[in-house]
Amino acid sequence: METIDQRRLDHAEQTIRKGLEAIGSDPQNGYYWVWSGHMLKAATLLKYDQPQAETVMRSLVQNTIRHFSSHDSPLALTKQNELILLSILTGDTEDARRIAQLKATEEHNHPFDVVLNRKLRHALGVADANHALSYQASTHEAGFFVDIDKVANREKTDFSNTDMYWKATRKKRYENTIFGQKNIFREVLEKLQRI
Repeated sequence: METIDQRRLDHAEQTIRKGLEAIGSDPQNGYYWVWSGHMLKAATLLKYDQPQAETVMRSLVQNTIRHFSSHDSPLALTKQNELILLSILTGDTEDARRIAQLKATEEHNHPFDVVLNRKLRHALGVADANHALSYQASTHEAGFFVDIDKVANREKTDFSNTDMYWKATRKKRYENTIFGQKNIFREVLEKLQRI
């Protein structure tokens, strides 16, 4: 069994501390340092199958809800997507709904992220089914979207599209992130299908 990368964990903790120190004088940057530290720590713990990863993810979600509920600035759409996924992964669909209802802007985001956000919010029941966007999704992205739609519409799926999406993107789009460590997308959709 591979030993945990302590250097990465130490760096994550240092980043979290730096962010917590900065939040009082620079809330936006302080929050993003805290965010980055938590994501690095969770990704490292997941990579080494450490059970503390779930606690770190829950802490990240709770910090985000507190921060953006008390600040007027919008949440970055990609971060909203990630937090929705992590909330569902840890079994807290109510927090996922809270995150989905925080103010976020679609402007200046890649169309994939916009469509994903709309579909996740619809699957959680906090938005209508308006996914229209002129975006030519790749074959794997389109398949992933089909699985999300099936879950949202309470249709059966075997998640093979989601599996193919993850296999196609984990070493490219999600390399060195929490989403590259294991197929979180499938786990999330399976949990959503059960609610």
